[in-house]
Amino acid sequence: MEEGSDPISDIRSTFEQIKVEVSRVSPLFQEDIRKLLPQVHQKLREMRAEKFKMVEESIRKAQQLRQVKETVDAHLVTILFLGTLEGLSTSDLSRHGIPKLQAFDTLIDIFISGILKHKL
Repeated sequence: MEEGSDPISDIRSTFEQIKVEVSRVSPLFQEDIRKLLPQVHQKLREMRAEKFKMVEESIRKAQQLRQVKETVDAHLVTILFLGTLEGLSTSDLSRHGIPKLQAFDTLIDIFISGILKHKL
């Protein structure tokens, strides 16, 4: 995030980065890393936590700029997004004919439109 940047664009950009990262790694591989390489797993968790901290800060900045509803709890919605993203990453959407990337894009759109004070 750069000084003077648009926080909504920052949030969308961060979500796009996370989407790419999550879509590249299979749930089985993630589980193997967790079990067999705990130090790598911990580092990945720290990196992910940093990205979500950035999202939370961007939401707060957007609230100050009156772009995001003041009733939005930045910490809570960031946690909810993370949980939903993790659920999507481990689900088998293909049996419903839904590509995983499409589901991620839909989640990002729903999340961002849901926190905005004014519709784009």
